[in-house]
Amino acid sequence: MNLKRFWKEDYLKLMWKEEVPETNQNHIIFEIYWFDFHPDTITEKLSINPQLIKVKWTEFIKYNWEKSVYEDNLWRYEIKRHWNDFLTDRLDIFVNNVIYPKIDILKEISKNSKLMLTIVQYYYTWFNPWYHFNLKTLKILSDISCEIDMDIYCLNE
Repeated sequence: MNLKRFWKEDYLKLMWKEEVPETNQNHIIFEIYWFDFHPDTITEKLSINPQLIKVKWTEFIKYNWEKSVYEDNLWRYEIKRHWNDFLTDRLDIFVNNVIYPKIDILKEISKNSKLMLTIVQYYYTWFNPWYHFNLKTLKILSDISCEIDMDIYCLNE
């Protein structure tokens, strides 16, 4: 495999942009998957409208125009924002305001499914991302058996 460095110019071509933004792009994604009931059941139980649901064995068109089917159910709630705050501060707010009030329901759901909290950051400013998870946030995520996935893309010079 021939690997090369991903330069800012490569990113700009990829994103069809002329200049790199000065504000970081952040995604906090909470997903529930590998369950055997319709995703609308989760929506009803949590009283939260997801940004995406996938229903097992439902047909969809792939990016290359091929037909395919979803192999599993999925329920996704996502927040996308541009900010330069510390991402984990925002994560703490998300967990306290979205997940914690529904902790008993999520504990029940997690018995027959997988839960994942994904953090994605396109980092344009400063030199080093900094992440700190406080114990309360980690305890809440642990109580609902939620895994954490982080994707960090440092695109500054």
